[in-house]
Amino acid sequence: MNILQAMNGLSKPKRKRNNQQEIIDYLTNNNCKTEAEIQINIWGYYRGLSNESNKKYADILRRALHSGKIKRVRIQIKSNGETRKYFRYYIGNPFGF
Repeated sequence: MNILQAMNGLSKPKRKRNNQQEIIDYLTNNNCKTEAEIQINIWGYYRGLSNESNKKYADILRRALHSGKIKRVRIQIKSNGETRKYFRYYIGNPFGF
């Protein structure tokens, strides 16, 4: 690589860009998943074990949601006396019928 290439930024390796299509492809085959399941299975990102910010991944998910490409449903689970509420994201009918 010569000096001009280095000055023009050509020395940097291209990073893989995350996008909404990855979410759509994943949910097509794995419907009704939580935000954490989507992030772990598509990008290998786990909030509890990463120093990286969640913002990038959450923004991609929200953009897909607001554009109507995916949908979500709020689910309430009662376990061990505690009630937990979270969202499940899906394409089409979340229950498969």
